[in-house]
This record gives sequence, structure tokens and C-alpha cells, in this order.
Amino acid sequence: RNEHQCLVSEIAFTPAPAQNGATPSISDKLAQRNLAIVPSANPGLIASRRIPQTFEIRPSLGKPVHDELMFDWGNVPAGSEATLYLPGMDVDEIIRLSARRYHSYRLRRIDADTLRLDTGGITYLPIPFSDANLPGMLTIDLPEGVKKGQVFKVVVRQVTGGYGAIGAFARLAMPAEFGETRHIVGSLQLTIPVRDKDEMLPGQERLLSNLRWIQRAIPARDRWAGVFGRYVMQVAERVDALGGDASK
Repeated sequence: RNEHQCLVSEIAFTPAPAQNGATPSISDKLAQRNLAIVPSANPGLIASRRIPQTFEIRPSLGKPVHDELMFDWGNVPAGSEATLYLPGMDVDEIIRLSARRYHSYRLRRIDADTLRLDTGGITYLPIPFSDANLPGMLTIDLPEGVKKGQVFKVVVRQVTGGYGAIGAFARLAMPAEFGETRHIVGSLQLTIPVRDKDEMLPGQERLLSNLRWIQRAIPARDRWAGVFGRYVMQVAERVDALGGDASK
């Protein structure tokens, strides 16, 4: 539930077609990539450089270890700050799992639903076991020094599977003799182009109008209500920071 482009591609091979009802997470014939393009102002007020992106996690059950979110911060500039809003998860449990699993971790608790993540390099975040899909929102605040024409990219992947005998700090590709390997079950790419605020404003006003119509249809008890409400609020703050009037 956000502004994004979703591409699903099929590898067509006559003797072994994709089965009806197959999804990219269970079929080796299908691949999916979610691409989100959220612009930042140049340099603009802080709210115009605040990049919100919602997502949804489907935690794996019956695994020997928890799934992880793997944040590849790409070329995000130094001084960027990231927060993760996860109202359906136990933030304290995420911190406990991180302390138990990693020699060091780059997460800080802000409140019962929110974590601050250090940007740069790779960040791992363990996902508590759950039998329900979990919505969340990543927000990245870019520093003042960004300039028109720059483009930043962040990739978020959900990693699942067991580590086998090699130990808890092995990653992704391991020899078959170590048992089940870690593999990716979902990913999204967030692209952040830096633009002039006058260029951004019409699109953000139109987006806010559409999001408010969608928000009206989400029941208060829906699992998306809190995340989507915060998402709409941040888009409204972006409109105001770009020189528009979100109240209209």
C-alpha cells in the first residue's frame, strides 16, 4: 500500500511451465521486483527530504532460525538517518534476538513500535516468528547536502532458511553439505532521485489526494491502519514542506 511499480516476470520453458496459482516466493519460474521511486527536494526542508516507504512481511514458520530483513544502504549519503515503524512486532524482542545473534548490531529502540537503524553498508534485522503478515514503514531522512541530479538506491530483502552447521554468522551462499542455505524470498528497491521542489509538488499533491481516499476505506482495526496513517501523515508533511497546502 504505497506508490510503487511491481514487475513480475516469467521464465517460460515448455516442458516445465509455471503452475497455476504459483507465486514468485514458491516458484523458480517466476521473479518479482518491487520498485519504488520517492523523490527528495534539493535541499529543501527536512520533511521534503524525508523518504517514506511502506512494505509487508510474511514471516516464515517452521524454520530453525528467524527470518531477517537485510538492508543494503547502497550509496545513501553519510548523515542519513533511518527509522523503522513496526506496530505488529515486538521491538524489544527484535533487540533481544539481535543481541543474541550478532556480535554487534546497528539498531536502537525509539519506542514500543519504532527502531532507529544506522545507514551505510549492510544492516540485518531479525524478524520474530508470526503466523500473520506484518506491515511496516521505512523512513529515511537525507542530509541537507544533497543536490539536484543525485540518485540514491536502497534495497531491502527478506532472507529465510537455516544456517546449518556453519554457524550463525554465515550469510546466504554456503556449500550444500552445510544443509539448508539462506535464500531471499522477497525484495524491494527504493530509488531516491533529488529534484527541485517545484517539480515535485504537483505529483505529491496528487499522491496525497489518492492516499486519503484509500485511507477512508481502511477499517480502524485493520492491521494496515496504523502504518498507512503514518505514511499519509508523512506525505502530507512533504506537501507542506514543498510549498503546498496539505489541508486542501
